[in-house]
Amino acid sequence: MRNGAICGYLYVILQGANYHLLAQKAQLDTFLYTSIWSSLLVVLFGLTAGAVAFSLVTRPVRQLTQRVRKLSSKEMAEIQSMAKLPLPPPGEKDEVSLLQGAFVSMARHIAFQWEKLAYQDQLRREFVANISHDLRTPLTTLHGYLETLLYKSHSLKAEQGQHYLHIALSQSQKVSTLAQQLFELAQLEYGVIKPNCEVFSLPELTYDVLQKFELMIDAKKFV
Repeated sequence: MRNGAICGYLYVILQGANYHLLAQKAQLDTFLYTSIWSSLLVVLFGLTAGAVAFSLVTRPVRQLTQRVRKLSSKEMAEIQSMAKLPLPPPGEKDEVSLLQGAFVSMARHIAFQWEKLAYQDQLRREFVANISHDLRTPLTTLHGYLETLLYKSHSLKAEQGQHYLHIALSQSQKVSTLAQQLFELAQLEYGVIKPNCEVFSLPELTYDVLQKFELMIDAKKFV
């Protein structure tokens, strides 16, 4: 009161210090709550971004790893598929690209060696088939003349018998020659000897072929 008039009011708050402490604690709790949730969001965002970045960076490595693992199950099919992949540019310095380029180069080399082995195996099969045919022909001729000498010895003339024996001996020598050539071929493969080209007589070859089928021709005449 001043001069009989009210000029203001005075409020006395009991335990004002405790109220102030409660207010500060509430502010601190709010700050901590906000900070913790902000940190959690930042960490969560960082982990998500890191996982995405790690997945993008390691995707070529995982793809390469899967291809390498398939090599044991699909073998040449997967190697040939990997050999068709493009090589990295010459100026590429990325370790993953360099590793992939090394695997692609290795797959191309293996695929080339596989095709080479397959071609050599085909040649070997054809060679065995040809050798079998070349051996069977003189053996069949030799067997035919010897069988003729055995079952028709009483009806054959001496000159004719001697002629058949000569042809049979010639065919047996041819079989021996083929066996020797096979032995020499085995030596050629191991580099023991080297091939030597020789001139052969075409009339002798023609006469030899005629001798092979002479008995069959004579048999056709009697039919």
